[in-house]
Amino acid sequence: MEQLLVLELLESPQHTIDLSFLNEMINYTVSYRWDSDIVVPYGKYIPFDSPRMENAIKDYSTGKSRKVAWLVSNCFTRNRRREYANMLSKYIQVDVYGSCGNGRISHVEGKRLIKDKYKFYLAFENSNCRDYVTEKFFENALLNNAIPIVYGAEKAFYEQIAPPNSFIFALDFQSPKELAQYLHYLDQNSTAYNEFFQWKQLGRVSLDTKFWCRFCAFVQSPPSHFYEDVNSWWHQKKDCQKFTGFNFTSN
Repeated sequence: MEQLLVLELLESPQHTIDLSFLNEMINYTVSYRWDSDIVVPYGKYIPFDSPRMENAIKDYSTGKSRKVAWLVSNCFTRNRRREYANMLSKYIQVDVYGSCGNGRISHVEGKRLIKDKYKFYLAFENSNCRDYVTEKFFENALLNNAIPIVYGAEKAFYEQIAPPNSFIFALDFQSPKELAQYLHYLDQNSTAYNEFFQWKQLGRVSLDTKFWCRFCAFVQSPPSHFYEDVNSWWHQKKDCQKFTGFNFTSN
């Protein structure tokens, strides 16, 4: 059997080196992006065969006394997410943990805090790139019963991969102040807050994408192609946006 060369990419193109040295070498690509040969998302939503009504009676706001949490280690990104979070914090409590915040805690401790104390989580990606939705959304927020406030991929993609009515899209609001007003409303209205968790009757979130099983099955067939220019395939200019549509004014 001839040797196969597989390229795995976990970060966005904006945080990936030039790949020209791999041109005319790669048979298969593995990444979160849906045009990869083997798609490996950071998580997925799996619908149940039938609704589970036992999940309908829980109040997911119970015991959660804090508003917004953010675990973040990359402080300087092209999409200005930190600037937006700073502006948001003028209008609602935003507790930042990790290298970019005041509270340096482990990832395990951070997730425990989110699950026990916080109603919302800033699932802000470090890049606004096609299909780029990471563990910030699936693991940090959804699996810890916090409503994710998302910024990264396009809204239509979140709607495609996420549980129904499970997230807040930051760009739906004209400013951080307007978003904060909506979060305050949800904080004071448990009925409206719990509507974001009705999906738990319909399905579950899993981080297990069965990668190795799918990978082994995939490579049993001989390579049908190789990438003449894998760098151009990955670094497509139209796939990432450098700047944001946020209105950073206080009005």
